[in-house]
Amino acid sequence: REQTELNGQLNLAGETIKKAKAAITEAQLQVDELGLQLQQEALDELTQALAELSVVEETIRGATDKVARTDIRSPVDGIVNTLDLNTLGAFVQPGAVVAGIVP
Repeated sequence: REQTELNGQLNLAGETIKKAKAAITEAQLQVDELGLQLQQEALDELTQALAELSVVEETIRGATDKVARTDIRSPVDGIVNTLDLNTLGAFVQPGAVVAGIVP
């Protein structure tokens, strides 16, 4: 009788071990799936950040070009003698005379 009881407990323990192993396997699969999801989310965020960076870089290039075009440069060194333009913020065509320079 004791032998039968011990065999029953042993069988029960074996079944419990099988269930525990199955639960561990299932948990590992869930962990792996979550890891893949996290990797995909990180990749999506990286892709979005790179796209935003590209837009910002293009905006910076445009602004830099715009700032560079606000400089007026003389083809010769010298001192400004006369100003042919008196309007603040006026647009000037490239090559237009805006000042007289005394070398």
